[in-house]
Amino acid sequence: MTFFHFSSQVEIPAIDEKLEKKILGHKVNVVEFKGEGGWFRNASTIRRTGSLAMDQGNTSLTLGVSLGLQDVEFGFEYYHIKFLNIGYHGRLEASIGQNSIYAHMTMSFPESGPCKTTVDQLEVQALDKIHLKLTGRSKIPDKLFSLIAQHLANGYHRKIAHAVSEKLTDAAKQVLAKHEICDQFLL
Repeated sequence: MTFFHFSSQVEIPAIDEKLEKKILGHKVNVVEFKGEGGWFRNASTIRRTGSLAMDQGNTSLTLGVSLGLQDVEFGFEYYHIKFLNIGYHGRLEASIGQNSIYAHMTMSFPESGPCKTTVDQLEVQALDKIHLKLTGRSKIPDKLFSLIAQHLANGYHRKIAHAVSEKLTDAAKQVLAKHEICDQFLL
């Protein structure tokens, strides 16, 4: 079941992460990563991936459902990574092999007036199996910078998930404002 299409590119926050270590009592930046012009795209469709839970009250019906996105990517138009003061920069692209979204909606059907659906929660719960592709040049082999960037991207996925959750919630609310889904449930 497809709930709505969401194919536009979503802006994600810039990243400025540092990994510091104390060496002989002094803080030293071991790794520094900056990403700008972040995007999340190709969330071509949202599909149901799990069971649908329904709870019907006298004047409402609540739905909880697990969803997933297809063909998901994120990246930064520009990134700069430093490892022990040796820099590398370029463009970063990443594919996300596995993701999970939870949606909770309430359909209210008052005695007078039409049914109205509200989005109570739409949250990206997992972005896993991230595969990075880096462009750029450095004196240090690309493999080392790819491993460092992969580690940092895995730690950054919560910020990406939060930004995408907000954008998906806004998109769902816009769709529901134009197209009520109550008739899909024969209420």
